[in-house]
Amino acid sequence: MLQAREVQANLADKLESLHSSLGAKQKQLNNLTSIRRSVKTLDEKSVEAKDGEALSKRLQQAVNIFEAKRKSYVEDVLAIIATDVDDLYQKIHPQENIGQIRLKLDDSKRGSLVYGVVFGGKQDIQPQPYYSESHLDTLGLCIFLALAKRGDSSRTLIVLDDVMGSVDQLHLQRILDMLTAQADSFAQMVITTHYRSLRDRFRFAQQEVAKVQLIELKPWDFVKGISSSKTLSYADDLCAQLQAPEFRRESMTAQAGILFEKSLEFISQTYRCRVPHRSEPRYTFGELANAPNRKLKQTLKIIKQENGELTETSLEPIYDCLQRAIGIRNLGCHFNQLAGELSDKEVKDMVKLALELDKVLVCPHCGSLPVSNKSGSYWQCKCGKTRMHPLQQPQ
Repeated sequence: MLQAREVQANLADKLESLHSSLGAKQKQLNNLTSIRRSVKTLDEKSVEAKDGEALSKRLQQAVNIFEAKRKSYVEDVLAIIATDVDDLYQKIHPQENIGQIRLKLDDSKRGSLVYGVVFGGKQDIQPQPYYSESHLDTLGLCIFLALAKRGDSSRTLIVLDDVMGSVDQLHLQRILDMLTAQADSFAQMVITTHYRSLRDRFRFAQQEVAKVQLIELKPWDFVKGISSSKTLSYADDLCAQLQAPEFRRESMTAQAGILFEKSLEFISQTYRCRVPHRSEPRYTFGELANAPNRKLKQTLKIIKQENGELTETSLEPIYDCLQRAIGIRNLGCHFNQLAGELSDKEVKDMVKLALELDKVLVCPHCGSLPVSNKSGSYWQCKCGKTRMHPLQQPQ
């Protein structure tokens, strides 16, 4: 019995020792398992890191390629826009050695565009300190139009609000020619202005009117609001007054005289006829009527193309009637007894002669006078269907 108890006590001590050893071994096993798991995780993450690093390098290469392509594309677009801008600008300022705008990205800034122009033989300079107000305005207009032509320009509506107030008459003519040529690129082009001389260029057929609709805003108030009306050409307005029931002879006589002066001054300027020299270059009806020499009056003719056929009209018969028209105009525009002795028929005949001269000179297709001598043989209108001969005044 004593031996059994001793064996039991001994076994109990050994069991306790085994339990203690088992706990230590289990803790060691857990540590080894945790280490093995951490090593495995490190190995996996190392592989992932290497793959990520390789992918990052490839992505950076892709970003560099994309940025280079994008910048190259943008610079190509800017070069095209700059070319378009300069083409428009040179139409307004030919042989002035300005313009030649260059557009490019600023590499040191994000989303930044720099531009430069030519002035005084220098390239890529800022235009603000050197260009006049009108040159800057026309440059901005050309940039605006070139940008508007990007994309689906056939559906683009262009609105220009008093953009030509700073230019002189010569550049105004060139701007209008440029805008007329560019109008076909857009759905519609609207020009608003307070500049009466601009409107009168169309009213007096100094500009092509076939594609133009003139609308004049009338005085407005809070009751009726804004009102408008179609602006007639000067000749159409006079023709409408001639056909009206009420015959206003004084105003019609004055208007006919203005229409005569417009037509005769155009001929006088075209052929550089001799007129009295004054500080104010405005000439009387009589001076303009007598400005062309006898040979020019005999050879002056208008040839128009209608339905494939050419019709020729000599202006000599109209010049032969001008002296009588001058007398009627002078009497009808002043308060005197002789003016009252003029019959309505005489006044109407004078008005009809002014309308006839205007109708002969103005092209029925494009609505402009024959102002171009690019043919080298005659003067022609904008569309080329109305020609005026000769090219120069005979000596």
